Amino acid sequence: MILLTQNQMLHRQHLCFIETHRSTVEEHGGNLYVSSEKDQYTYAVLGEGGSDEVLQRCSAIHYLPWSGDWSARLVSNGFEPKEIIDYMLLERSYENWRDTKNVNVRLATTDDDIELFTQIQGRSFIPDETTYQTWYPWFLQKNLLNSKRPEQQFHIGFVGERPASTTFTIAFEGTLGIYAVGTLPEFRNRGVACTVMKRALEHAAPSDTTMITLQTVGGSAAERLYFNLGFSSAFLVQVYRKAEATNS
Repeated sequence: MILLTQNQMLHRQHLCFIETHRSTVEEHGGNLYVSSEKDQYTYAVLGEGGSDEVLQRCSAIHYLPWSGDWSARLVSNGFEPKEIIDYMLLERSYENWRDTKNVNVRLATTDDDIELFTQIQGRSFIPDETTYQTWYPWFLQKNLLNSKRPEQQFHIGFVGERPASTTFTIAFEGTLGIYAVGTLPEFRNRGVACTVMKRALEHAAPSDTTMITLQTVGGSAAERLYFNLGFSSAFLVQVYRKAEATNS
């Protein structure tokens, strides 16, 4: 029996999200291949002792702390370090998080609820209307499918009766992952997202939950917010991308 480290368990939680919401995940030649119809969600996760074939097949690479020594091979194959993903772990109780009294949080239980959830999610992350219209049907399809899974719970926050914020959680192997924390622009900086997350955790966390986790971009405003809420960096993942070819 192989015992996973804490960080490997956190990564498996994220892969559960990726596999159900974004892409397929397959192991080949010692590496993980994450494949999606959306280029943004297509990449490879390097494994220690994995095949160099991955450097030819993929243009985006996730380099984990336990991936082994790939640095020289990445550079020689034209990859450059780009963003960092911070895998975060909650170290303090969420019971003391801000709870804004005029925020009502409801569990999304119907297809109409999931449509509203997806509208808020999309508007929170995608300000451009054309891009939003492109992504909304894809997000909706994924959310409708996953809302039927008992281990996934979708929550919507309302300010009064006005839809304002979202989050959903995934329970997996004793971990609870927080995803899609989004707030519409007109409701930001009012403690709405914090309240939605707090009440979602109160409702969703199974009794066997040992770790609560999320991922965000290193150095971002979101990362600073999560530090203030009591999350710490469990580990960092360096994302490498193949340098774009230049015209000669």
